[in-house]
Amino acid sequence: MEKSSAKLKTLLVTAVCGFCFIAPVLAEGTYIDERPVKEGILFEQYNDWQAGAEAFHTEDGELRTICSIHTGGDGDNSITVSISNGDVLPPDGMPYVEYQEATARGYPTQLQQNQAVLWIIYTDGKGASYQSEAYTGIDEEGIPYANVSVNGDELGILRGFAKGNKVVLLDEYSGGDFYVASLRGFSAAYRKMSAWCGFSPDSVLK
Repeated sequence: MEKSSAKLKTLLVTAVCGFCFIAPVLAEGTYIDERPVKEGILFEQYNDWQAGAEAFHTEDGELRTICSIHTGGDGDNSITVSISNGDVLPPDGMPYVEYQEATARGYPTQLQQNQAVLWIIYTDGKGASYQSEAYTGIDEEGIPYANVSVNGDELGILRGFAKGNKVVLLDEYSGGDFYVASLRGFSAAYRKMSAWCGFSPDSVLK
């Protein structure tokens, strides 16, 4: 009798929800596992942010994946958030957050060494700021570069990105802004990055 009752209940649920979509429910601390199982490059666009992953084998034969999300297009100034599945993963370690100035051979960078820079994240008209400094140099191909990394404030800035509308990088000395980026699509891109590199996005998105 119990077996027949259970079967009837299943049939009734199927009849009622024949056209329902039942989404997976993820508990806090879990993630959708989309880690690559072979070498290759992945790419997804989420409004004003792009997500990418590169999977490759190390010298030890281990499959390693580098995941990143960034603003702008290729060859443009951009903010990049990156991590590898070989790094300490969230919530114990946070992705690297960096502004990268696009440069070309023979041209100086706009940013100068040790230039004081403010990251200002705007949420509904209110801004939260974080201090940092620019780092400049010349790469192996002779092309100058300038970066502004976030040292120790990664979690706060990433949480700000998830809730904010835009981020502005400001020259703290002159008060002029030299980079503005939309945060539309950040959360979706970050969630995809977490799926590709195998960690929960909850520490940033919840």
